[in-house]
Amino acid sequence: MLLQFEYFYGSEADDFTFYRIPKKIITSPHFKDVSYGAKMLYGLLFDRVGLSIMNSWFDEENRAYIIFSIQEIMDSMYCSKPTAIKFMSELEDAGLIERQKRGRGLTDYIYVKKVVDNEKVVKNVDHKKLKDFTSDGQETEPQEVNDFNPNNTNINNNYFNDIYTNPPPKSREDYEEIIKENIEYDILKLDFKGEWLDNITELMLDVLCSDSKTIRVNQTNMPIEQVRKRNLQINDMHIRYLDDFVRKNNYKIALLESFQKLLICRDAYWKIAGDEMGLGKPWKPDYDSGVNKYGIICMNGVVQESNPTTNWERHLNKVLDFPTAEMRDAFKENFDPDIEICKELL
Repeated sequence: MLLQFEYFYGSEADDFTFYRIPKKIITSPHFKDVSYGAKMLYGLLFDRVGLSIMNSWFDEENRAYIIFSIQEIMDSMYCSKPTAIKFMSELEDAGLIERQKRGRGLTDYIYVKKVVDNEKVVKNVDHKKLKDFTSDGQETEPQEVNDFNPNNTNINNNYFNDIYTNPPPKSREDYEEIIKENIEYDILKLDFKGEWLDNITELMLDVLCSDSKTIRVNQTNMPIEQVRKRNLQINDMHIRYLDDFVRKNNYKIALLESFQKLLICRDAYWKIAGDEMGLGKPWKPDYDSGVNKYGIICMNGVVQESNPTTNWERHLNKVLDFPTAEMRDAFKENFDPDIEICKELL
């Protein structure tokens, strides 16, 4: 006797469609810091991999990739843009996905990683230390990375190579192009009005082009190469998360506003200097030359003036550099209250 089964009508098929989330993502202590929202997002991304394979979406190394925009995440999970960005950052930090930028406003390629034999990864490397490898100023020895089997780990080995390989020397213009591509500057500029985004970009450039051996981060002297590497890993999601964090937490708003004011006024002084020197453009420090400038710095909590004879290796930032002592002194006199507020950044 032939059994009779019910038909699917309309959208009823959706009632029998499920997203799959690997058990290890839920139970493994390695993923304890990944929120359940981010884990749910992994299920959505994992589901897309099947479609990519069906459509033969493979790169030159035969790796399947997906395209899933922030807007699609917002629509699928009924969440805000900052939340979608946060979930993606969590997955990326945990090594569950890898993003490849395409530039020109195109959505990133996303590689969803397999969670297989995760115990081997947890045994061989402390991922929390890896994530915060610059927190104590010490780099993790890369020998442990060489033991990884790329087929049995959800950590991208290229990530380690990016961290431990020093970036080749580049000009300020080269670094500016890299930064703007990394953070998708043209797209961010549509969302961020005013000078905030440009000031963040300039600050990143000052760090990348600094000839100091150390930079002050969270009251700790960090090797410049470590800070450069971290700067080169910043993308648009980090910028959006920073903006959201600042707005939600009202975090040091006075400091940020004063620092933004200092950068804008500094640029005005640089333009005046360029006009007076007949450069045809604003004066800017030549960080590649190794020649010291007249600057305003902070040493041991005290704002000080630096000169070409100052031991530059002892201080950390050169944000407020000027071509002459007279211009530096005039700037300090005019903006001393803001400089005092921002001294921890100097």
